[in-house]
Amino acid sequence: MRACNNTCKLYSKRRINENKMKNIKNNKNGQEEMVGFALIIIIVAVILLVFLVLSLRNQKEVKIESYEVSGFLSSMLQYTSDCENNNGYITMKEMIIACSNGETCLNEKNSCEVLNKTISDMTFAAWGPKNNVKGWNLTINSNEKELIGMSYGNKTKNYREPVEILGSDENVEIMFRVYY
Repeated sequence: MRACNNTCKLYSKRRINENKMKNIKNNKNGQEEMVGFALIIIIVAVILLVFLVLSLRNQKEVKIESYEVSGFLSSMLQYTSDCENNNGYITMKEMIIACSNGETCLNEKNSCEVLNKTISDMTFAAWGPKNNVKGWNLTINSNEKELIGMSYGNKTKNYREPVEILGSDENVEIMFRVYY
């Protein structure tokens, strides 16, 4: 029996050692899988970070130039309105003066109403929501009385503002501020 005890003890020790080796091998496989998973997560995070940086860098800042705003204001004043006087259809510049004097059009429309609608339509078409401006503010004063005051969007610290003064007795001042 003693021989079996020694043999059984050896067999039992060998079996315990084999089980320990299997457990160590299984633990190493689990650790390798965890390390591999962590590496995949790190690689994906780096790729996402690169895409984020590139997308933020490619956003172009919209900058409105002074000549664009001045050009709009000049062309707006030369635009022919729906208002007609004895000489024919009048320009927006003449319409501002007519509104300042409280005149009406030949078709009995109020010149200030026609002025307001026409300028509103023009300004929204040129600087409205489809454009890359944050907002705008248009004010037309005559003899320190506000004829038109309209605005759209948000005011920011970045803007362009040409001022047009019409050379007439009415002392008309047009201020158009575009925010970008």
